[in-house]
Amino acid sequence: MEKPQILNISPGGSVIYITPKWLTDKLGPFDVDIAAAKGSYNLIGNKLNFEGPTDSENCGLAAKLKPSHFVWCNPPWGKKNGEQDFMRKMAEHNNGILLIPSKVTGRGFHDFVYPVASCILFWRGALMFESELGEPRLNFGGYQGVTLVAYGDKAAGRLGRVKDLGVLLKVQK
Repeated sequence: MEKPQILNISPGGSVIYITPKWLTDKLGPFDVDIAAAKGSYNLIGNKLNFEGPTDSENCGLAAKLKPSHFVWCNPPWGKKNGEQDFMRKMAEHNNGILLIPSKVTGRGFHDFVYPVASCILFWRGALMFESELGEPRLNFGGYQGVTLVAYGDKAAGRLGRVKDLGVLLKVQK
């Protein structure tokens, strides 16, 4: 298999929290990762992996996605890091899975999840993220619930594969 292309490697020094490979393997395959972690051993996108930073022309936010691209996104968390911009991108593309903090009363959920998503999986307990080398890393040194958001029917079917990891809700529109 041909190695996926990596675009826009960002300079950094920030702590990186990588989605565990077992989870993306269970939910995949994905064509594109629009918020890939720099230096990750877990290349999620089979075709493209955009590695930020958010103010770059080659950031996943600027990606010209084909409607057929099935997209993975675990964005940089926090408003100042562009989390809501990635939520908007996923809602507009409407074909993929988004992993975000469970801030269910926040503007991002109300603007880009509830009106567009097919279903939402609220994770039970804390998700153990990984370092660039695949070592366990609890999210941000403490507890923050996570949510998987399915955009489109294909993504909803994929979340069905991990429904035992939390509570899976179909979004009524």
